[in-house]
Amino acid sequence: MKSAFAAYNKGDLNGALLNAEAAARLAPKNPDVLQFLGVVASQSGDLAKGIFYLQQAVANGGDSVDNRINLAKSLADAGRWDEALAACSLADGTRTAELERMHADLLKAQGRPAEAVWTYERLVHENPGDFESWNNLGNARNELGDLDGAMDAFQRAQQINPKSAVVLTNIARVLMSKDRYEDACLMLEKAALLVPNDPAPLIELGRTLTQIDHVEAGLRALGAAAKLNPKDPKVFVAIGLAFTDMADQMQAERSFKFAIQADRTHPSGYLNLGILFEKANRTEELEALIGDGQRAGVKGGEIDYLRALLLSRKGQHQDALSFVDQIDSKAISAAMLAQFKGQLADRLGQVETAYFAFEDMNFAMANSPLGVGKDRTAYQRNIAELTAKTTSAWVASWPKTNVADGRASPAFLVGFPRSGTTLLDTILMGHKGAHVLEEIPMIETVANTIGDLDAVGRMDDRAIAEMRALYFAELDKASPPPAGALVIDKNPLSMIRMPLIQRLFPDAKIILAMRHP
Repeated sequence: MKSAFAAYNKGDLNGALLNAEAAARLAPKNPDVLQFLGVVASQSGDLAKGIFYLQQAVANGGDSVDNRINLAKSLADAGRWDEALAACSLADGTRTAELERMHADLLKAQGRPAEAVWTYERLVHENPGDFESWNNLGNARNELGDLDGAMDAFQRAQQINPKSAVVLTNIARVLMSKDRYEDACLMLEKAALLVPNDPAPLIELGRTLTQIDHVEAGLRALGAAAKLNPKDPKVFVAIGLAFTDMADQMQAERSFKFAIQADRTHPSGYLNLGILFEKANRTEELEALIGDGQRAGVKGGEIDYLRALLLSRKGQHQDALSFVDQIDSKAISAAMLAQFKGQLADRLGQVETAYFAFEDMNFAMANSPLGVGKDRTAYQRNIAELTAKTTSAWVASWPKTNVADGRASPAFLVGFPRSGTTLLDTILMGHKGAHVLEEIPMIETVANTIGDLDAVGRMDDRAIAEMRALYFAELDKASPPPAGALVIDKNPLSMIRMPLIQRLFPDAKIILAMRHP
């Protein structure tokens, strides 16, 4: 057993098991040996063996609270919920506060928060200083939508332990549910300061900042979390989503691949990388990714969503819709799932199903953190201002400039999304003289550097040279073109950057893709 403990402390679970099993052969009814074997086997992933050993420990004089809790956890991890709940009582039917809390935790994990609330409320009534039960009561009430009750429970837990980062994080989640995102961010910052070596509050902070469109600040928080734990796939998924919001597809792809490298079974990494592949029409890579995930043992709504995307790409819309109807995953946004369902139903001629799905999509988006805090008229106002500003007289007022720098202007493929731009760029890719860029935000990078639209009209030779150099530097970094190839910059909504494109590349060819309604 000394050898088993030494191996366990080094992280060698297999060595710990081998030595402890040798001890068990010498003392087959020793409850301490059996308990150790049960815990280590469960931690190594062999739940059936872990449950067997823990049951043997209980049956051979080890009917203790610790053994019961370990047994209940292993049974729950194996999906044997009824047995797990039954394990939360000692042989004589009695329960301690710890076993009561375990029973409530299992009810909550099983999706029975109302029953869990009753147990937690009894526990805190009997022991008002029970920090764990107050905190868990808050989580259960939050799941039931009782935000005020959840906040009350978390505040009681905070009074008992004012330096608990977990409680501050839970309070932040309630504040987010109340649409108080700035207050939630402040709470998460306090939590991060309390546990400077724990990435969890930083991950939550980064996600929240990204959701409310403070992407760069969110990336800083997520970057700090990644430094603390470079093997946490959740951090890299969150970073990838932030880069997706910034339209930086290359960095997003790298982040999602890092997430999969960190944990080959992490479903969100596959989900988001697959969505990126599908949007870029990289069907073969999507199919290969699904195969990789299935071989790694990834199951559930995330991989099913990717299978539905692939079926849709192959024209098997009814099969795809059948998958979508069965998907249940918190990792997939309700708006995205409803949109996909609506598109599939529309293609199948199921008008009513499509209509209701798109209504669900709009409702989900309007009630998302970004939707709640968004001025929904801002985009239209921006387009109206562009339209009013972009007149022949304004363009004629631009100072004459010389843009010659030895590099040929790209062509720009623009249009409304879903107007056939991806199909057209796929055709163009087949020409050896074309170098097609898949929605790399180079012109957006230049536009953000310049600032407002008025600055475009004021640009002189030096400013134009600097911005062309920035564009080509981003091009060479993201996708260096072969010598002599025509660069085709495909990004549908670059059509709102036409004044800037005209200023930097006055001889550029523009392809406007249009689809009949």
